[in-house]
Amino acid sequence: MTRREEIVSAILGCSVPTYYKWQKEERPIIQLLNGYFSNADLIEFLDTKQISSLTTTKHMLFIAADQYLNFFSTIYDIPSYEDVYFDLLLALQKKGQVSFRTILQVMHDKDL
Repeated sequence: MTRREEIVSAILGCSVPTYYKWQKEERPIIQLLNGYFSNADLIEFLDTKQISSLTTTKHMLFIAADQYLNFFSTIYDIPSYEDVYFDLLLALQKKGQVSFRTILQVMHDKDL
């Protein structure tokens, strides 16, 4: 499976002719997949159910958020920024930007 049409069809669970039809209709999902993901990304997703480059980016954002909160907790003499950090994660989870599994993993990693 090397052709783009076959890869996207496998992800969407549709036939290649349906892929072409949706592409012609300019469906947003086709535009998203074709505009922002390489064949390698999509094949990796089919194989592992994740895309490592996105996982790495998300991890880097959490590190940046952690450093930001730690910096401001030092400036404003907040004894524990973990409460603020946890509240931020919960707010992101409510907006659908962070999974509950991710929150539990962060809590485990930070020993909260």
